[in-house]
Amino acid sequence: MRPAALAAVVALAGCRPPAFPSARFPDTPMQLGDESDREQAIDQLWTLAPGDAREPLRREVADALARRIRDAVGDDQPFVAETLLFELCSLWRDDPRGVGRGLADHVALIRDLHAMFAKSGSLQPTV
Repeated sequence: MRPAALAAVVALAGCRPPAFPSARFPDTPMQLGDESDREQAIDQLWTLAPGDAREPLRREVADALARRIRDAVGDDQPFVAETLLFELCSLWRDDPRGVGRGLADHVALIRDLHAMFAKSGSLQPTV
């Protein structure tokens, strides 16, 4: 009986259903307009060595922040625009000499922010 029982166990073990491959989904591309993706990109920015290696990623993040600021201004959300402006400027906290070059593409936006904050009297000197 023992060999028959052993044969039955082996036969049952061999009859289990095949293992299906687990579903795999590719990562979605990074959406810098999304706050969590943007924060992840900023964290990645700080892992790069200071200098020109940071510029492409910093430019992408700055452009995304500028778009979000324009949206906040268009939606009349000055507090959101203020927070995003501080986030934009913080991209150059380790490289203050490069801030002028880095924000050159966004001068019109900064002038618009200056005018917007001048109306309320807040942040105008900062901008």
